[in-house]
Amino acid sequence: MADRSGQRRIDACDIDAAKIEIAGKANCFGDRLKFECKAGSDLHHGTYDSIVICDVLYLLPYDRQEELIRNCRAQLKEAGTLLIKETDKKPRWKYLVNLCQETFSVKIAGITRGGKFYFRGSEGYERLLLDCGFAVRTVRLDRGYLHPHIVYIGTNNNLTLEKEN
Repeated sequence: MADRSGQRRIDACDIDAAKIEIAGKANCFGDRLKFECKAGSDLHHGTYDSIVICDVLYLLPYDRQEELIRNCRAQLKEAGTLLIKETDKKPRWKYLVNLCQETFSVKIAGITRGGKFYFRGSEGYERLLLDCGFAVRTVRLDRGYLHPHIVYIGTNNNLTLEKEN
């Protein structure tokens, strides 16, 4: 993202200090790209054009997911965009592949920090975003992949977005 625009400033965070340290060492964009070890719920107060949450929500209890989404909406500019990349519960076989991989990564190998899983599925994430005041568009990214990847595009305005498949 930083490479695409010299005007763009990016704040990135993760709760895993080791991952943040590696990302910081790879940073070749100076002050335009900042990595911090913290939870997404601890966003800097200010206004963002967009916020991206990638493969995180399934590790947060449902009430914390809603808290984070509402906090993101409050931090976005009027026409800001929230992008959420998560996995769906459909098709079931892809969900089971993803569940096995996440169980290994989180509970066996410890690659990802977390405990219990809180998968919602596409209907659940769409409802959450709508309830938090976003207009929502859903884009499936799983064609040709084993995991049921989906991106939810939430806009912080009253535009009506159509669903893409």
